[in-house]
Amino acid sequence: MKKILVVGHHTFANEVSGLQVTWRGEHYHFIYISSGEVALDVARELKPDVFLLNYALSDMNGIELYDRLHAQSELADVPALLSCVQVFDESLAEAASRRHLYILKQHVDLLALFRLFEMALSERKTSTAKRQVVLQGVRAS
Repeated sequence: MKKILVVGHHTFANEVSGLQVTWRGEHYHFIYISSGEVALDVARELKPDVFLLNYALSDMNGIELYDRLHAQSELADVPALLSCVQVFDESLAEAASRRHLYILKQHVDLLALFRLFEMALSERKTSTAKRQVVLQGVRAS
């Protein structure tokens, strides 16, 4: 089962909730958290396969959370998708590029999201050198 840690402001305030989905024979367990601080604690125990981080969080931004998560040795190679639908600009693109983050700069449907999870997971297995993609073929780097 693949564990996806979702951190965003649309979840219940400071609560952890979960959802399990099967897609293409693979089982995904989504763990939703609204707080970056709570995510740091949960991630240590959960050891997720992928992070899906909203840029606009109440207690820190998604880049700061990514940096703090990846500062932990056991989480350093976990790929991350950064949702920045309403705040995307060139400085954010540059910060994401330096960190090799996948960027979601528009709303995506569930099918596209699962394809991105598959891509991130497959690249994690082969290389952590470059994990950069922006939807519609536009690269942030």
